[in-house]
Amino acid sequence: MDEAWEQLIEMGLPDGAPHRRDAACFSDERVREALATIDPDRLDPSRREPLLAWLRGYRHHWPTRWAAELGPAGDALIEAIEALGIDDNRYLKLRRIAIAHLAELI
Repeated sequence: MDEAWEQLIEMGLPDGAPHRRDAACFSDERVREALATIDPDRLDPSRREPLLAWLRGYRHHWPTRWAAELGPAGDALIEAIEALGIDDNRYLKLRRIAIAHLAELI
């Protein structure tokens, strides 16, 4: 899963302060492949907020693309992570960063 996590970071997952990303690294196929390896129940708690922020940001700001590329599988992953609980304050900061990263890539 660490390789998939690193791929997601390349594709905009917030891992710190916003910084430039290479749009050439982003593809919906890579996103699907990386997300397919994520087991929410085995996800380190410190990774919940960044992943949820990124997923929700993607779904909210690019709904047509989300529906075509991730759809029900992405929605199910969001629901599974939400059920585990998150730190709302950390999530809000990370969501802004995730959206900024995705805006550069998509």
